Amino acid sequence: MIFIPLSYLPYVSHRYIATMDEDKAAATIAAAKRGKNARKQAAERKEQSKASSTIAAARKGKNARKERKEMSDGAVRIQSQYRGRQSRARCAETGADQAQRFYTPAEVAKHDRADDLMVSLFGKVLDLSELVRANRGLLVQPLIAAAGTDITHWFDASTHDPCTYIDPETEIEVPFTPMGRFLHCVPVRMQCSSPPSRAMQPP
Repeated sequence: MIFIPLSYLPYVSHRYIATMDEDKAAATIAAAKRGKNARKQAAERKEQSKASSTIAAARKGKNARKERKEMSDGAVRIQSQYRGRQSRARCAETGADQAQRFYTPAEVAKHDRADDLMVSLFGKVLDLSELVRANRGLLVQPLIAAAGTDITHWFDASTHDPCTYIDPETEIEVPFTPMGRFLHCVPVRMQCSSPPSRAMQPP
C-alpha cells in the first residue's frame, strides 16, 4: 500500500483538475470542428442543389421555347402550304399559267451570284441570270457586282436610259457609269451629231 503525505494532496488535486479541463477543452474543440465541417458540408450541398435546380429550370425553359418555336414554325409551314394550294387552285380556275409574284428586298438580295442574279429596277424585279450567262465578259461585271440590289439610280427616271453627263474636257454627253460600262450601255463617242436632250452633272 502506498501512502501519500497530506502535504502532496493539493498538488495532486490540481494536476487532476487540469487534466480534466484539457480533456474537456479538446472535446469541445473537436465538437466545434465537427459542427463547422457539418455546416460547411450542408452549405455545399445546398449550393449544389440550388445550382442543379437552376440548371434544370434553364434546360426546361430552353426545351419549352424550342417546342414553342417548332410548333410556330410548323403552323407557319402548314399555312404557307395551304395558301400555296389555294393560289394554285385559283390559277387553275382562271387559266393563268403563273400567279403574280412579289419580291421583298431581302428575297432579291439572296440572288447575288452570277448564275442566280436578280436586280430591282424602277419597282420591278429582273432575273438577269440568262443574260449574264449568254454575255460573259467585262460588260457584265458591273451587273454581277450589283447582284441582289436595286440599280434604279443607274438610269434616268423619265427616259429609263442610262444616266449621262457632259464631259468637261470634250463637252460631249457621255454615259455616267462610275461602276463601269455595262452591257447595252452606249460607248463614249468622240463626236455628237445632235445636241444632248438631257445631261446630268456628276456628283
